[in-house]
Amino acid sequence: MLCFFAPLLLPFRQAENAVKDWNQQYTLGQSESVLGVEGQRVQSQEAGITNDATSQSSENANAAQDDVITQDILKKVAIQNLQNAVIAKSIHSESQKQSRSLAVTNINLADISSRMDEQAAAKDQESSAATRQIIQSAAANDSFWKNQ
Repeated sequence: MLCFFAPLLLPFRQAENAVKDWNQQYTLGQSESVLGVEGQRVQSQEAGITNDATSQSSENANAAQDDVITQDILKKVAIQNLQNAVIAKSIHSESQKQSRSLAVTNINLADISSRMDEQAAAKDQESSAATRQIIQSAAANDSFWKNQ
């Protein structure tokens, strides 16, 4: 019965392996975009922008404390609001990166689990075949010795 369906399973296995290979390549690409030279440069730039915005926002807040209510304070508050927006954007961007990274990790864990299930099923089949063979050999030996 298995031999009849074997040709039908081959395209399914090939498609399954193609998906797993694509997932691995996607994961490597995602990792390279963060851990590679270009990814490190981009992360360094983003960290620099966030640090600058944070320090300028703090300086403007301190300076506004000393000012009398004037247009200067309003300007500093507006700058501070802009810098807060830059910081929030940076946090949101990093959050999205983390979400993508977690999704990729989950894909890979699912692939690993699937491969482990396949290996366990293959081991079970091998074990069952070996057990059947041992039982058949024992039955043949038993039959041989009964006829003697």
